[in-house]
Amino acid sequence: QAATLFSTNFDQELTERWNERKGIARQVTSSFKNNALHLLMSEQLIQALRPSSSSIPGIWSITDPSQSDVLYINDFLMITDAWAELDLSIATDLLQTVRKLQTTAGILPFSVHQYGSMETLIGTLPLYVKTASRILIKNDDPTLTHTFMPSLSSYLVAILKYYDPKKSGVHRWRHKKEPVVSGIYEKDLAT
Repeated sequence: QAATLFSTNFDQELTERWNERKGIARQVTSSFKNNALHLLMSEQLIQALRPSSSSIPGIWSITDPSQSDVLYINDFLMITDAWAELDLSIATDLLQTVRKLQTTAGILPFSVHQYGSMETLIGTLPLYVKTASRILIKNDDPTLTHTFMPSLSSYLVAILKYYDPKKSGVHRWRHKKEPVVSGIYEKDLAT
């Protein structure tokens, strides 16, 4: 191991690591406490990134450290939103992953196992449209926006149908894992 360590080109290694973090460094402020927290959270986001797998068609991020092989879409969309502040290209790639996970019916899976199944019986929060619109506005790329429009449109139709199947105009939780605040679920509780 020592031979490997000493054969490492530290200047090159440092340059590569710096290049990975360029977008993060520009976010630093004059507040020491804010800088420390910002850099710590940035490092956590970087370490949570994962390459595509057989079930996840693009880069993704661990959303629950205790389940490092599962992508939870609700949490993933919040992480994608955070990446929009750090590195817009990574945020865009993460958003593309979400779009590729969408079913032909417009539904996003609740969770995806890295090498296996998807959970689609539980609805996702309508964060996809919020996150996508923020990233698309920041990108200011009409071609990218055009690429996402059918996906966002079909998602809105599907999610409205899911949360309001009777078309009463009152949207309701349909599963105990759906509310953001745990413990408030009651069958047909209005959102």
